[in-house]
Amino acid sequence: MWEKGEITVAQEHYSSGIISSLLDYLSEVQNIVAGKKHVALFMSPGEEEHTLSLRFVSEFFKEAGWKIIFIGRSIPLWDLRQIIDQEKIDLLVLSVFSTGSLNSAEYLIKALKSEIASNQPKIFIGGRGIDSEEFALKAGADVYLDDIGKLQEKIMEIEEMI
Repeated sequence: MWEKGEITVAQEHYSSGIISSLLDYLSEVQNIVAGKKHVALFMSPGEEEHTLSLRFVSEFFKEAGWKIIFIGRSIPLWDLRQIIDQEKIDLLVLSVFSTGSLNSAEYLIKALKSEIASNQPKIFIGGRGIDSEEFALKAGADVYLDDIGKLQEKIMEIEEMI
């Protein structure tokens, strides 16, 4: 609605805050007991501020039995490397909402792949800011999602890949 000019930026932020709080609550009260097959880390690269869709995606992984670690906005590369090592991250999920974050996403992926020699997590990227699988793969991502309706199918594909 904000992109269409139907609501202001303030209204969009307020609404996103409410939805995010609701997701926090539902995530806490949801009684999903699973074997925690894999561990996924969720974040947006660079200065990307839009993380609400990333929260939704993380809940799909949680429902599929994954342990999720939701960071949200970007963190320094050194800290990211530490979390990947400590938590034994199988999958890094990046969300790019605005095209301004494309360079940050590409830099982050390439830096991680060059700095982590062993036990590299697979990298899953999606979001409105990415217009093609070609860009995602060129940037170094292992998996690209262009349609959230295909997310459950993509999770199964990722599980087979790992």
